[in-house]
Amino acid sequence: MRLPIPISPSSWMSSTGMRSTTASGASSARASWCCARDPPDRAAEELGHVRSSFRPPGAKPVAAATDNWRVEQAGGGDALEIASPTARLRARLHRCWNPTAARRSEMLRTLAAVVVTASLALAAPGTRADDKFVRMLMKKGDNAFAHRATKGNGEAARQNYEKVLAVDANNVEARWKLGMTLYWLGTHTNGREKEMELFETGIRYCQEAVKLKDDCVQCHFWLAVSYGKYGEAKGILQSLGLVPFMQEALEKSKKLDDKYEWGGPYRVLGRLYFRLPAMKGGDNRKAIEYLKKAVEIGPTHLMNHRFLAEVLLAEGKKDEAKALLKEIIDTPENKLLKAKYPEMKEEQDEAKKIWLKEWEKYW
Repeated sequence: MRLPIPISPSSWMSSTGMRSTTASGASSARASWCCARDPPDRAAEELGHVRSSFRPPGAKPVAAATDNWRVEQAGGGDALEIASPTARLRARLHRCWNPTAARRSEMLRTLAAVVVTASLALAAPGTRADDKFVRMLMKKGDNAFAHRATKGNGEAARQNYEKVLAVDANNVEARWKLGMTLYWLGTHTNGREKEMELFETGIRYCQEAVKLKDDCVQCHFWLAVSYGKYGEAKGILQSLGLVPFMQEALEKSKKLDDKYEWGGPYRVLGRLYFRLPAMKGGDNRKAIEYLKKAVEIGPTHLMNHRFLAEVLLAEGKKDEAKALLKEIIDTPENKLLKAKYPEMKEEQDEAKKIWLKEWEKYW
């Protein structure tokens, strides 16, 4: 059985947020009161003990089975100030004040305020909690991408980088890494429409990254690569309008850091001039020049060698092409570029296909 705790009217009003604002400053409220949830007979038995300390001046004792405090205001105007909006509405409509519900309401409001404050602190850019969470997501994304050859890891990397943007909308690194990840996913998916969708999404992320940070070599490079792969998936002749944008992005990345991605800007420029039709700006001599520069900067990146070998074959320089292809095929596994191991294994397979097509047998 819960025993009521006698308190003075003034302390009760203070604890529940209710106070009189009459000119005299004295309480003008008359309240009915009871022992909530006590059996009626026990409540009546204890009523006399409680009345003396619990009853506001002038209140008429009423034995009731409710915990509502019925307030009748003396005089005109609103004599009560109740903290809870719900309780205030209840008091005005029904002239009734429920201390138990009011305390519960105030507790919930306080808890909600704490939760909102904590949420805003976490969401505010630059906070320690925010930075720590972003670093954790970036690390998970980087780890997944490092093992991208394992099924599902490429998509896991994408999801983690996208989560970073949900927390930090202006994160440049997450954007260009999404472009890089979507390039990988696009080159390892089936279906032309799906490829185009992935590359187009990569273009969008990299464009946003460039707008946020124009001096970002990674942003410009992966934007150019995404343009190129989207054009290949859609069809080169149908995508000639993208060529100027691709060239601009490559020139900017080359100017910022021509060694990025093992001579990446030169490699992609060489590939562009090789794949374009002659009447639309294609030029094998320029392609060879750029690709030789890429090989010079990044001799361990086998794609530089394969792209150069393809142009040399097209120009009738089969001996030079054969030497490059043999070098790719014969590279021992422990000498493959670790950071690009999955791609290097694929380059060896591509080199073997070209060799078999040109010379019909391995040696």
